[in-house]
Parts: sequence; structure tokens; C-alpha cells
Amino acid sequence: MEKNFLGLLHSCAQSLFEFKPRIEFEVSPAQLPFSTDRLHRIHSLPPSGVPAPPVAPTEPSKSPRVTRKELNGEFTFENFVVGPPNRVAQAAAIAVCDDPGRSYNPLFVYGEPGIGKTHLLHAICHRLMKLEHLKITYLSSEEFLNQFITSVMNSDRESFRSSCRDTDVLVLDDIQFLSRKEKTQDELFHTFNVLMENHRQIILSSRSSPRETAGLQGRLASRFQWGLVTRMDCPNFELRVAILLQKARIRHVDLPIEVAEFIGENFTESIRELEGALARIASVASMNATPINLDSAQQCLNEILTQDPVTGTITVAQILEAVQRYYNLKPKDLLARSKVRSRVLPRQIGMYLARRLTQLSLEEIGMHFGGRDHTTVLYAADRIENLQKTNAQIRRDVHQLKDRIASTRFAG
Repeated sequence: MEKNFLGLLHSCAQSLFEFKPRIEFEVSPAQLPFSTDRLHRIHSLPPSGVPAPPVAPTEPSKSPRVTRKELNGEFTFENFVVGPPNRVAQAAAIAVCDDPGRSYNPLFVYGEPGIGKTHLLHAICHRLMKLEHLKITYLSSEEFLNQFITSVMNSDRESFRSSCRDTDVLVLDDIQFLSRKEKTQDELFHTFNVLMENHRQIILSSRSSPRETAGLQGRLASRFQWGLVTRMDCPNFELRVAILLQKARIRHVDLPIEVAEFIGENFTESIRELEGALARIASVASMNATPINLDSAQQCLNEILTQDPVTGTITVAQILEAVQRYYNLKPKDLLARSKVRSRVLPRQIGMYLARRLTQLSLEEIGMHFGGRDHTTVLYAADRIENLQKTNAQIRRDVHQLKDRIASTRFAG
């Protein structure tokens, strides 16, 4: 418990009690099936399967402590807003910083784009930079691939290997980019093994879990699960509002709570959407030298939220057509009262997309789907929202459908 979970327990306790308590573990000798002398002897031995802590060099490394990647100064733990969708990932990240190389090694964080994975990785690097002896290598997977290709072209693979393996912490962002790139994955496999054998910390991020990442070698997927695999979900309403208020504070923008709630209700897919809406409102207010209020925010974002068909609004008809094509269904299949799962699920996904991508009421959406009432639409939307958290295939279907619908948005 001390070796593997103390950091996580500290983080969770601190978030609950608003101070960092001291946590102690006690074992009652009376309940042990052997003597306390034996317990001390066992405790002094290295646990089986748990790597020894990294040995710090006697002198700080003279090489740059973070190589290859410029860190975003705003992406720190202090600026990372914590809520139910990201609490476990944040606590695990802090635990890694408290005991690099031992707590959750490797740490694998996954989730949809724009929900804060890169922020968390940068925050880890910022915190680890305070440990003078650590050398940190941060690469996007695209950079890892490009560096590897260059080393092959220049017949200098040893230099590349040295730069990735002679480090205390290796951070790789967007692992899914290496999908089906076999030679690069081979190189990463051997790099992974070398770092783990030397008790170095590895931190990875991806859009999907190791097992769900198509084109990822099985041996890599297996190794990525040696430590902790944790998912970050899209922020819920309360977290979206808190993030907006935090972003506004950092940018010295006076954002009223009712405006933050208005943005949070209408931009639900990612933190990037929230940042874009905030930047647009702040820019217009600055140019007009007027304070931000709910009326001005609604006017500013009206073009995005409510568009007419001529300028490319998303209609229920477009959603129905996209769903029919995607699932190879006939138009009547989505509107019929059939209870067959192969038709119910696409119909519910269609209702979910209509609620997310149009400004229609629940009753209006129900009318487009065969005259169903508003409770049916609400149930369908909530069900698909929840299924996406546990079902990777449905999550992929929804995102692919959104991409297809977006591509027809300005088709005229």
C-alpha cells in the first residue's frame, strides 16, 4: 500500500478534506500468521515484480532537463480543474510525480481529443522539473516517428536510441499516431523494455485504451497495461463551467458566472470548444470596449449556435441520412416502431446527435423520428451518452458520424 498507493491516497484525501493529511499504515502483530521478526525480514526484501526505485546520480545532469518539447506554461497542476471525469487520472499523475519510476509505471492516459490529456502530461513534466536530478524527454508520437525515420535515413539509429533511452522520464503523447507503423513500434518496444529494466518512468497518452487502439502490436498493448491505464471523459456541465472560469482568470477576463453557464450548456464536446467560445467573446468585448454579459455573449455566439440552412446549419434530415448510410438502413427503418437492436441503437444514436447538433426541442426531434414523445428522445440521448463511456465501438460510431455530418454542413 505504501509503495503503490500512498500518493494516490494523499491526492484523493486532499481533494476531499482540502488539506493534505498524514497517512500511516499499521499492521497488528496479533493478527499475523507469523512472528514480527519474520515480517521485518520480509519487509526488507524487494517485493517480487516491483522495480527498485531509480538511483539518482550524485551530480545533477548537465543536459537539458526537458528535451524535444516546449512545455506550455499554463499547463500545470495548479491550473488543472479537477472533477469526476478526470479525478482518477489527475490523482495518478500526482502520484507519479511523488514517486517516479515506481508509482504506476507506465502511466497510460486515454480519452477523446480536447479533454485535457496534454495538459496533464505537461503538468507532470513541470512538477518533475523541480527534481534536479531527473532528465525528461517529451515527444509527440509524430515526433518520435519522424526522428526514427531520420535516424534510419542517416544510418544513425544509435543516436536516436540514446536520446530516447538515456532519460529518466519518457513522455509520449498521442500513441495512436503510431498505429500500423510496424518498424517504429518495434523500436518503441525495445525502448520501452530498456527503460523499464532501468526503472525509468514512462508516461503515455492516446485516444483509446491499449486494447482498443487499432493497429497496435499486441506485445506493446500488453506492456502498456503493466502500470495504470486510466480514462479521461468529456467534462460534465459543472466541470465545463469551472474550467471556463479558470481559463478566464488566467487570461484576466471578467467572465460572469451566467455567461460561463451559457457557454457550458451549449459547447459540450471538448475543452477546446470552450476555449474557442471564450476567446471569441473576449475578443469582441475587447474590440468594442464593452463588458461581457449574457446578452453580448449570446449575440457573439449566435452565428455558431443558430445558423440557417443557406449558411450550412445541421438539420435532422442530414443526421437521418448519415445514420442510414452508416448503418446501411432504409429510411423507414429509423422511423418504425421496431424493437430489433440493429435498428433501435442507430435510431437512438440519431436522436442523440439531433439533440447535440441542432437547436430543436425534444418534442421537435421526436416528431422527426416517427412521432415519438420527448421522454423517448431524452432516454435515447442519455443512453448513448452513457454507452460512450464504456463501449468503444459506439464511441467510434458517434465520432465518425459527427465527422460525416460536419462534412455536409456547408454543402449548400
